[in-house]
Amino acid sequence: MSQLLDVLRFELAFRRRHPPLWIFTGICFVFGFLSVGIKGGMTPFGGVGTIAINSPVALQRMMLVLCLLLGLVITTAFVAAAVNRDHEYGIQGLFFATPLRKGPYLLGRFGGSLLAAWFMITGLALGAMLASVMPWHDPERVVAFSLTPYAYSLGVFLFPNLLLIGAISFSVATLTRRAMFSYVALLGLLVVYIVSGNYISDLDNDFVAAVSDPFGVRAYGYAVRYWTPAEQNTLGAPFTPEILINRAIWAGVGLVILVGTLLRYQMSLPSGGGKRTKSNAPDAAPDTAQSHTKPAKLPVVQPSYDLRSQLAALRFQTRVEVRALVRSAPFLVIALFGVGNMVGGAFGFIERGGTTTLPVTHVMLQVIQGGMSAFMLIVLVFYAGELIHRERKYKVNELYDALPIPNWVPLIAKLGAMLAGMLVLLAVAAATTVSFQLSKGYAQLELGLYVRDILLMQLQVWVVLSVAAVVAQVMVNHKFLGYTVMVLIFVLQAALPALDLEHNLYNFGAFPSATYSDMNGYGHFVAGQAAFTIYWGAAAVLLMLIAELAWVRGTDNPLRLRIRAARARLTRGRVVAIVATTLVWLGAGGFIFYNTNVLNQYLPSDKQEALQVRYEQEFKQFEALPHPRITAVSIQADLYPKQRRVEVRGTLHLVNKTQSAIEQLHVISFDSEVEVAALEIPGATLQSFDEELGYRIYALAKPMQPGEEFDVTYDFRKHLRGFGNQSNDTAIVANGSFFNSATYMPHFGYSDQFEIADPNTRREHDLPERLRMPKIDDMSARGNTYLSSDSDWVSFNATISTDPDQIAVAPGYLQKEWSEGGRRYFRYEMDAPILNFWSVLSAAYTVKRDAWQPANGGEPVAIEIFYHHAHAYNIDKMIESIKDSLDYFTVEFSPYQHRQVRILEFPQYASFAQSFPNTIPYSESIGFIADASDLEAIDYVYYVTSHEVAHQWWAHQVIGANVQGATLMSESLAQYSALAVMQRRYGPDKMPKFLKYELNSYLGARSSETIEELPLLLVENQQYIHYNKASLVFYALAQYIGEDALNKALSDYITEVGFQQPPYTVSHDLYEHLKRATPDRFRYLLEDMFERITLYDNRALAATLTERDDGKFDVQLELQVSKLYADGKGVETPAETLDDWVEVGVYVERERDGETVDEPLYLELHRFDQIENELTITVDERPTKAGIDPRNLLIDRAPRDNTRSVEKAR
Repeated sequence: MSQLLDVLRFELAFRRRHPPLWIFTGICFVFGFLSVGIKGGMTPFGGVGTIAINSPVALQRMMLVLCLLLGLVITTAFVAAAVNRDHEYGIQGLFFATPLRKGPYLLGRFGGSLLAAWFMITGLALGAMLASVMPWHDPERVVAFSLTPYAYSLGVFLFPNLLLIGAISFSVATLTRRAMFSYVALLGLLVVYIVSGNYISDLDNDFVAAVSDPFGVRAYGYAVRYWTPAEQNTLGAPFTPEILINRAIWAGVGLVILVGTLLRYQMSLPSGGGKRTKSNAPDAAPDTAQSHTKPAKLPVVQPSYDLRSQLAALRFQTRVEVRALVRSAPFLVIALFGVGNMVGGAFGFIERGGTTTLPVTHVMLQVIQGGMSAFMLIVLVFYAGELIHRERKYKVNELYDALPIPNWVPLIAKLGAMLAGMLVLLAVAAATTVSFQLSKGYAQLELGLYVRDILLMQLQVWVVLSVAAVVAQVMVNHKFLGYTVMVLIFVLQAALPALDLEHNLYNFGAFPSATYSDMNGYGHFVAGQAAFTIYWGAAAVLLMLIAELAWVRGTDNPLRLRIRAARARLTRGRVVAIVATTLVWLGAGGFIFYNTNVLNQYLPSDKQEALQVRYEQEFKQFEALPHPRITAVSIQADLYPKQRRVEVRGTLHLVNKTQSAIEQLHVISFDSEVEVAALEIPGATLQSFDEELGYRIYALAKPMQPGEEFDVTYDFRKHLRGFGNQSNDTAIVANGSFFNSATYMPHFGYSDQFEIADPNTRREHDLPERLRMPKIDDMSARGNTYLSSDSDWVSFNATISTDPDQIAVAPGYLQKEWSEGGRRYFRYEMDAPILNFWSVLSAAYTVKRDAWQPANGGEPVAIEIFYHHAHAYNIDKMIESIKDSLDYFTVEFSPYQHRQVRILEFPQYASFAQSFPNTIPYSESIGFIADASDLEAIDYVYYVTSHEVAHQWWAHQVIGANVQGATLMSESLAQYSALAVMQRRYGPDKMPKFLKYELNSYLGARSSETIEELPLLLVENQQYIHYNKASLVFYALAQYIGEDALNKALSDYITEVGFQQPPYTVSHDLYEHLKRATPDRFRYLLEDMFERITLYDNRALAATLTERDDGKFDVQLELQVSKLYADGKGVETPAETLDDWVEVGVYVERERDGETVDEPLYLELHRFDQIENELTITVDERPTKAGIDPRNLLIDRAPRDNTRSVEKAR
């Protein structure tokens, strides 16, 4: 023990005197301080909305993630060098010659380095602690200080993680005596972590994913995934089974590796043996025949130092460096790990959330970016250090530096090797994804797209970062400090946007986004990519020129000597090169600035917030002013897709439907970049115009009296020139343009949609509290739908022109199509009023047509699918869903109001489908490339299509007022309608899987609620409520009261409020119909589902069976039924009374169509009035599973314990 303590003290004393200990501790402290101390620092860790920035969960997530990132680097750097340091300095023999035993020697070195690493990482906690008490924080965003989150993170997660990382690093470095292999070994650990993450979204494997994560990040996330904001702000240290199992497994792995190292390590110097050759064999006789030979005459050599010889030297050294890198064992292992991660990532990417996507090439390119990036960063950072310091590592640097070659030869050769390594990894990645595509039976490989994307869209980023890594190593002249510089660059890349410094010009290596679409290719993104490639390429060349001046030769390591040498090297040619490169860099930067800030609008987040604040402060006062309503819309839209230009001219018919005279018109253009070429209002004078906000106030020469009407004409234009900082305007593109009524028409009256919604941000700007939506009893708000504040139902027609090879579509029926002046024209007109909610799309479409024939023999409804020619995979599935939906909705709800249904594909710049009157734009990324052949996956093409068709009833027949609960009547009823159609098509056995994901989404999203959760009846456009929770509620309601009764209530509701004028319907109206359809014994259920936030904690505590003499089986069940009510923050209170009907089920496993399914032997409702219950159920067959609420009709945070296997009674 004394030997161990002596070595431990020696190691700690060495580390204490070593500057990197304090440098890395300071870095960790700064990371922790900035994460908690700056605006947005805790956002990635969940510190949003009502969750405090120093809440236990936010702090623990921050500690876990940053400890992972920093712990890998710091622990490996320190622990891997613990024993290797003795070998590098050649003093290991001194230790081996002493009475020091192997155990104390190794454990002392390991323990001292591990404690030093742990000390450095605690800097994170110290920085976070200090930042959490800084006076600039909003008091409402801070909870009381507690040491528990820090102690929990450091003890439960950090120390076991460091033990695991340290044991692997120590073992590999000690046994191989090469530190680089430690980093490679840890990549394997990183692969396990990444692959486990690919399966965390698979609800059948999420527990396995949680316990298989070597760092515990996913185990912790799994434990707190359903914690509400109140729980996250108060509960501190979860010790759940998955966390305890995870920690035990991986700490045990670390200990096993450490013990294995102790057993294998030999305290002896490596022998100098090897194969004996003829020349070194001791018994080899001298070659006397050579002793009398006259010396050969040496040739006269004329050395040449011209450019040709230098280039030859460059070619030679580049080959040497490339071979050394790509043939090295660490690089090959990194590539192998990358392949493994890519395969796991590919499966995770195309099989997500119970759905499956085809492995199309543009999806595989995303897999390459996500799956290989971490490994390329490892190669980039660490091989830069290895290559630059290789000669010094092998102590041949002085000999090498004396060679007659210029500095740029080794510099370019080593950079060339780095880039060759990048290319090899990208090629391996591409080969992996191609193989994956073929293994999935997908043969449309698009190899040309692979080459273009890798060489033109991905490689330039790695070139710039490789230059940075090489230059960092040259400039600091210290391997680990060079690594630190690169880490700081990566931190800055992430931190600058959080500080509202969002321009790509000063975020090193940043490029504008460039989304590839099968419909539109790279489109307009190419120009921005090319400009930034020149800009960062010139910056990289400039850095290389500087590095060439600072290249270290010989022993001139002190800074003053390096500066003197750089000055001496600064020849006229180098000055010219530096000046020329600088001019190219500045020129490219000026060109970029002209495009991003002059031709386009650059609006960082802080300026956007300032504009929103000013908008509210200056114009909120006009919110209550009366304004006219739009009753008719007629537009002429001319699209020039190749030029990215559009002109929309229109006529709006306005009517004063108020009881007051209108003296002013307040007109808003929602897009400040749209040019208002004309806006003509009869008898109006422009009184004021705020150009930044697009807000105009017109004074009417004569007040507009109630009932008075007139036309307003306008001419809106937009020409998207050049490229923006992020190139995010994708409304008008070469193929696949899509815009809607929000942007290309004027709107009347103050609109609160421009106001800052986040309560925390509002407090920062001293803005008053704001309602997310008006209260349900606000009668003035009931005068508007939640889609529009200046119109009700309007007549609509549109004439659209586009390029001759494209089809343009808007809501309405095609009246005429013609060509004129090299352009193609289409005229559409609706035959009945619609909501003022319309769209325009234009693309080179292929069209498939079909028709739905009503069962009653009425007029057929035309079905048209406009799609990209290469995306015909799921067209028939969409048509099938449309027909099934029309069959169901027209019988169960009301007649369909249109004579056609259209679906139109648009590029994957957005991932949604949206229902306009008889027209449904549908992203290429969510349905057109789905893999419908996977019969076990959720058929989301069928479901999404049915959901959007349902909106023709729930939004386009029944539209809610602009108050709480509005989206219950649109989104929630569309969810239910699509579920009903899907159940009729696929049967009830397919529904539990879909509902399981809906339950997971609802419970998970509650944890990030930014204001407060509301009951479904009062939902305020909260997607996790009106989508996910509503699916569960309405499906359960249909099971309790019957699908026919529920549909009859919905049909009566449509009859009452369909196509109504103001005041518009509210959720209370729907609720009254539901109450009338619900039997008295289930009235409590309606209240729990719609009026309250209700959760259950139902459990099957035991399930045993006894075989009876008559061959039947008695199943004895011990069941727990517990109901809780939650408030908007998630604080739960047990229900005071219990009188609930809950299903009890007994199941047997059967094989059906090649699948194992649970078939119910018994499934009935039982009344429960107490928490603990015992039941006996008799069934005809031997059951395999039984429990309470087996179909998860009720919202339960732990649904897996509702059922259990049936065991034989003892």
